[in-house]
Amino acid sequence: MSARKLNEEWTAEVVGRMHRYRISKKELASKCHYSLTYLSLVLNCVKEFSTETAKEKTKNKILKCLRAIEEEIEKEIQDEERWYEYFNKT
Repeated sequence: MSARKLNEEWTAEVVGRMHRYRISKKELASKCHYSLTYLSLVLNCVKEFSTETAKEKTKNKILKCLRAIEEEIEKEIQDEERWYEYFNKT
């Protein structure tokens, strides 16, 4: 039996944020211009990087793309709340 390996904290954070905002792996992969398979390998800590720089670059890109999607969702929520307030004033 092989030893268990813990995921890195940042990948756990990404998955948690995806869950909170209901972002699919497919959506995040598309935003990052990664394949779904590649993103899954990274988030499950299966991907072996050739250098720490390559690993850090991938991490930063995923976090940047995730934040962009979160901001889009937050804006949609704010717009919906404004419409709701506007139509319920009368």
